[in-house]
Amino acid sequence: MVVSGIRSPGAKPAVVLRAAGVSFRLAWPPGIVADCLRVLAYPRIAKILAPTGRQEYACRVVAGLAASADVVPPELLPNLRAVKGANVANAGMPRPAERPVRPLAGLSMS
Repeated sequence: MVVSGIRSPGAKPAVVLRAAGVSFRLAWPPGIVADCLRVLAYPRIAKILAPTGRQEYACRVVAGLAASADVVPPELLPNLRAVKGANVANAGMPRPAERPVRPLAGLSMS
């Protein structure tokens, strides 16, 4: 959602990002910032952001969100479940349901 909001400033995820820290507080596990920055560096995403000069802006957005977020230990967050057959997006690319789901930013997924 963070990357989608940065990538598409007029889309609904961008509206949610702008409201973060104003309308609601973010609760992030410690690894989410690193994961966001890693995704922003993916060649497919960088290719979209670089020509418009938005790559540095994207990193500033993530830093700003991190500064205003409440860091929550992963063990206090709920276990997320992947739904078999669901089209889960990862950096704008669908993930086949048979591919194993990795932990994200310390959150366990099953």
